[in-house]
Amino acid sequence: MAGLPEAPRDTTLSARESYAGPNSPELGKDVKVHTPAFTSVGQVTSIVRSLKYENREREIKNSRILAKYNAERPYRQQDLAADGLTWKKNFSTKPLANLIDKAVPRLTTAVRNMRYLTSSALPDRFPNAAEKTEEFRREITKLCRSREGWDEFVNETSMENLLFGYTGVGWLTEYTWFPEHFQQDKFLTPEGTKHTAKSAPLVAFKKSYLLHELFDLISKPEAAKLAGWTVEEVIQSINNSVPTNMRSGFSEPWRIYAELNRESSVLTSYTASKAVEVWHVFVAEVDGFVSHLAFDATSEKQLFYREKQFAKMADCAAFFSFQYGDGKLHGSKGIGREIYGMAGVLDRARNEVVDRLELSGKVLLQCEEKDLKRFRMSVVGAAILVTTGFNVQQAKIDGNVEGFLKLDQFLTDLLDQIAGSTSPRAIDGDRVTKAAVDLLAARENEKRDAIIERFLTQFARMMTTLQKRACDPKTAENDAIEMQKRLLLVMSPEELAYLANQPAVETVSDYSDMEQQKIVLLAQEANGNPLYNQRELQKRKLTALIDSEFAEAVLLGENDPTVEAENKRQQQLEMLAIGQGQPVLVSPRDNHQVHVNVLRDVVNGLIQSGAHDNIEPLLNAIGVHAQAHIEAAEQQGMAKQMADAKSWLAGVQNTLEHLQAQAQQQQEAQQQQAQQLAEQGQQPGTPPMQSAAPAAAPPIQ
Repeated sequence: MAGLPEAPRDTTLSARESYAGPNSPELGKDVKVHTPAFTSVGQVTSIVRSLKYENREREIKNSRILAKYNAERPYRQQDLAADGLTWKKNFSTKPLANLIDKAVPRLTTAVRNMRYLTSSALPDRFPNAAEKTEEFRREITKLCRSREGWDEFVNETSMENLLFGYTGVGWLTEYTWFPEHFQQDKFLTPEGTKHTAKSAPLVAFKKSYLLHELFDLISKPEAAKLAGWTVEEVIQSINNSVPTNMRSGFSEPWRIYAELNRESSVLTSYTASKAVEVWHVFVAEVDGFVSHLAFDATSEKQLFYREKQFAKMADCAAFFSFQYGDGKLHGSKGIGREIYGMAGVLDRARNEVVDRLELSGKVLLQCEEKDLKRFRMSVVGAAILVTTGFNVQQAKIDGNVEGFLKLDQFLTDLLDQIAGSTSPRAIDGDRVTKAAVDLLAARENEKRDAIIERFLTQFARMMTTLQKRACDPKTAENDAIEMQKRLLLVMSPEELAYLANQPAVETVSDYSDMEQQKIVLLAQEANGNPLYNQRELQKRKLTALIDSEFAEAVLLGENDPTVEAENKRQQQLEMLAIGQGQPVLVSPRDNHQVHVNVLRDVVNGLIQSGAHDNIEPLLNAIGVHAQAHIEAAEQQGMAKQMADAKSWLAGVQNTLEHLQAQAQQQQEAQQQQAQQLAEQGQQPGTPPMQSAAPAAAPPIQ
């Protein structure tokens, strides 16, 4: 890859090994030329190998957590058999799964109940900013929720985040908007990485490509090479593909085995569909740009490389973490990590309750060990007959489980508190007051709201990247292309780009109905106040309650009297300049509909008054000015409102052409009359012959 600055770089990395870390930038004095972070594919594989080794202990713990979630028994059956305790109950009551299955819907429901998934807004300096903002939010939300797999994506992200503590999503190309979720065993970052993607110096994602998926990327070899793919190596990887779940050089079996055990299908590791496991590694260069390399996890051959493919790390990755912890991503412990041990204690306590209840009241017999297997007992009427050699003991097994039930309740409440109060709690006492209920609800909501707020904050960061990609003209996904076409009918490309590049939300309250409630209250207070634009106030109120489309459908198209009067007066003054042949510019702040209506009244008055002599220049000037207003309105997203004005302007043009044709006919008639007079020998002072009256101009619709 090395070369002079003016020479094109070689985008193929060499296979020589290097140390496990990015290169030093080796900046020159002009700070423009620097050494790329990667100079060999061996260097990248070494980095991934080191990160996998650092992550090994975490993956082992995650596999145990996943097994506990999947109803792992509290005891190993072979250990009970070795200790002669095969009579003990050994079943799982799923305390961890019950908590997770209550906590995950709180996050997914928070996303599902959002009215819009983005709160990006145009400032008021843009015309019709509120309507365009509403349309943008509606289209982005519709795009996400209509994509197959969106709900599964939100569920997977929430589940991994809550259970294990953190997770990541990524975009592997610059032409797609839909993010991909990567579990912890397929998502690597260096130790010390913070909770946001912009803090990550390096991110690695592992993706399993089915053969047809990988083939699609190179089906057009020339385009694939320009994109950065090493076509020959990709073909080799496809030919050497292995079943999906078979262990590759970089895959550890712990989590895979836990998942297969849940599915009761361990043999699928040998019979699954073939796939190619690929590591995608993103590294931040010294200038902030992000380079991207992908290699086959089995052969370690380079499959893809693009230097400075993304402007920043947040353009290709987003992080989710359950808690702040020590301020580092790896320091976030999920519910599974926090309550794993307690869940085991709770399972064993519940098994003990069942054992005690089953043993309580049973008779104890004592005998020599050699007589254990010949024990026989018969029940005859009210008597129990036992063979000789067995002594009946007076002591009985204690069947009191009250203490264990209290322990069960204590541990259950403790687990629930750690998980953020997922279960409703009853208030003890004969008399329950409203104040006590409100206090308990407020305390429980504190942590619950904190968990949801943290998740939504990170969700908003992801949505910021998602909407930017969805509105990028370079996108290759059809649903995003169609969405852009619809948005460009109501706003300009500059306005769309402005909205797409805004943060999805500034505060989490933007995701709530708080702002809409404020608008509704203000509209009620200002109703009838002459200092407010009443129609706009009602429009904002309906938009907050329903949406802008509903507001436009039900509100009458009336202008504010003050605004209408000012614009009428302005256009009447402009007519003086137009009548003198002076050009008049159109302002973006003009109410174009009112201006066009004034021009229409002027033209209709001229036509109806019969003032046809020499009005062609005036009509032409008025038409030019009206056309400027119509074009300005269309650029502001008012194409539908100006449809009638365009039809009227076409009628003006027809009238102008008719008047011009009529003037031409009169001129020809006068020339013909002069020629006839000359032939008849009449003197110039002779009265001319009477000609037909000029035809009236056609009315303008």
